[in-house]
Amino acid sequence: MSVIVNRLPSDFLRQGWCRGAMARNRMGDQVDPTSAEAVEWCIQGAMLAAHWGRPDRDQLVRSFFRPGGRTVLDHWEWWNDHICEDQAQAVAFLAAIEEELGYTVASPGA
Repeated sequence: MSVIVNRLPSDFLRQGWCRGAMARNRMGDQVDPTSAEAVEWCIQGAMLAAHWGRPDRDQLVRSFFRPGGRTVLDHWEWWNDHICEDQAQAVAFLAAIEEELGYTVASPGA
């Protein structure tokens, strides 16, 4: 599987990571993960933002957590909010799956 996106899901988390919301703005208020005001994302919000506008978005988001048919994480919202220790761990989690699935960033102008 190879997936080309404009921005990797893990890149959203490198910018900012949050708990208890799909995304937050600079004031800490909940916002839509695709909002221009978003500055922090949970892993689910980062996934939705990275795949926004794609007709295959729902399929890609589901397959991201089940690469090769195996389940990586059943309850990723719970993991993000209650188990994940910090931003670095969240980034590493998404980056490992991106690498396994062959995620790449689109070339400018592509």
